[in-house]
Amino acid sequence: MAQPASSVLDYIVPASDLNHGKAAQIISRVQVGSPVIIVKRSVPTAVVITPEEYREYERLREAREDAADLALAKERLARWDGDTSKLKSFDEFMDEMGVTQEELDADPEVEFE
Repeated sequence: MAQPASSVLDYIVPASDLNHGKAAQIISRVQVGSPVIIVKRSVPTAVVITPEEYREYERLREAREDAADLALAKERLARWDGDTSKLKSFDEFMDEMGVTQEELDADPEVEFE
């Protein structure tokens, strides 16, 4: 159910308040569980939430992405005719791409989120 407009408006803070010594007040509001929407020129530009709320947001975002990946994999498996003649081994793929294992090992690790 949507929140009444008056309660949503209570979360809105102009960005200029951050420059006028009100950052501590804004942080206090967030710490008691009230997210703060920062607006600049009447446009929402940021949402301030607690670290716990952010971790939960990230957990849910990752779960949504995982669910989308699983749905795509299931869809592709349902359409697959079982023909394995087009499948390639990792080594065949690396040869086709012109990349060696040594080149992969030399590159710094990249973390995907």
